[in-house]
Amino acid sequence: MTPRTVAAVALVVLVPLWAYTLLGSGALYEAVMSTVSVGVIVYSLYMAFGPHEAGDDHSDATPR
Repeated sequence: MTPRTVAAVALVVLVPLWAYTLLGSGALYEAVMSTVSVGVIVYSLYMAFGPHEAGDDHSDATPR
């Protein structure tokens, strides 16, 4: 799976999350906090494993 596919799947997970928290217990605060948590996790995984531009890693810099 590509990182973009994983991000899309993670966003689809928010639908049952919101349905459970709003229809099951009616707790808006928990729904928002869970959404933020999923967002942070997806963003972190995308930054860690996603596509990156090559170059500007300063590996050829001379030590001083």
